[in-house]
Amino acid sequence: MNELTDISQLSFRSNINTYEYGRKTIVLYDDHRWILNVIYEAKKLNLFRDKLPNVIYFDYHDDGMPTHIILGNYGVDNVTDIDARSFWSMVEFDVRSLDDNWVTTGMELGLINNVICVGQVANNNIDIWENNEYIDNKGVRHKGFCIRHFQEEMKRGGVFERISHASGDTTTAIQHILDYSERGFLSVVRNPFILDFDLDCFSYNENGEQRAWPEKQFIEYYLNPDVYYFMCSLIDRATIITICREPKCCGGLGESNKILGYLDRYLFDGALGTEPIQ
Repeated sequence: MNELTDISQLSFRSNINTYEYGRKTIVLYDDHRWILNVIYEAKKLNLFRDKLPNVIYFDYHDDGMPTHIILGNYGVDNVTDIDARSFWSMVEFDVRSLDDNWVTTGMELGLINNVICVGQVANNNIDIWENNEYIDNKGVRHKGFCIRHFQEEMKRGGVFERISHASGDTTTAIQHILDYSERGFLSVVRNPFILDFDLDCFSYNENGEQRAWPEKQFIEYYLNPDVYYFMCSLIDRATIITICREPKCCGGLGESNKILGYLDRYLFDGALGTEPIQ
């Protein structure tokens, strides 16, 4: 497998699409564990400035189940010493096909530092981490948090309202991961991060069937001025943006594509081309 010279070249691989939005590359794929391939390639390209990146991800599930995969299994000290063919094969066949343990796998492989999961509804793996910490096989401590959608967290008692009052260890840790303070985002990104969207985050369960949010709900949650400004800031500050379609978890391709259209229309100015050309 030829080495990539630019992260946008991931589109040379089957079923992967990349798009340019401003100065950002957006990578679109179907299965959430595939984010590990993106981070692996980005790390080899040194896009994170020799730092271990955080992941800010929107997801219906927290994807933080325990993993059996550790870097020591591969006889290397650095994950980038694993060749791409072997690494991609490992992601495809060894990471759980339910895509529910890529977070811990990424931490064990030295690909992910800390995580914040936004909008989690199902699974509570991260919530039961003692002191919100996952300690990997090398003894490295990683922080993980699940928070509500930003529209809710900006209300009274929400995490961003608490930041304005400098309240508690959890709030301080989230503040540090986001490079955010009571005055807003820091002028410089100290902690590089991937901004990731699992489209099932914007779905709901109705009588056992998963459905995309109504468009008016997405507008209510993410187009009000405070949240929209916050989202635009995250998009601008992210090193890479990844989108996982996960159609089976959204209720099918149609529901997944509907949600993708919301993101494209309201957050990415049509850069994903989800609307037909008139």
